[in-house]
Amino acid sequence: MTQFTALATFTLPHELAVVQSLLESYQIECLVKDELTVQVHNFYSNAIGGITLSVKPEDVAQAESILREHNFETHLSLQSENTLASEIEFSESARFKYLKLAIQIIVGAAILVVIGVILLVLFVK
Repeated sequence: MTQFTALATFTLPHELAVVQSLLESYQIECLVKDELTVQVHNFYSNAIGGITLSVKPEDVAQAESILREHNFETHLSLQSENTLASEIEFSESARFKYLKLAIQIIVGAAILVVIGVILLVLFVK
C-alpha cells in the first residue's frame, strides 16, 4: 500500500479543487480525505480538521515549493516536515487577497441585483 503524507488542509471543497488541480498538472498524485463529508455538511469542516490533501512522501518538497510559488502557503499543514508554526506568517498579499475576494463578492451580488431589477422592469408590465 502506498504511503501518503498530509500536505495541506482546506476549509471548503472549492479551495481544495484549485490546489489539487494545480498539483495534478505537475503529475503529483494526490489523496483527499474528508472532502465528501464537508461537501454534505460544510459546518463540519472545522470540527473534523478540514479537508486534508496528501501526497507521496517523495513529492512533499516539490508540492510545497509549488504551493508557495502560487501563494497557497496558508494551506500547508503544520505536520509537514519543513514547516514550523513560527515560520507561518499572514502576509500582506494574503490580506489583500481576501479583501479583493470580499470586494468581488459584493460587486457580483450588486450586479445580480441590477440584472434582476432590469428583468423585472422588462418582463413584468
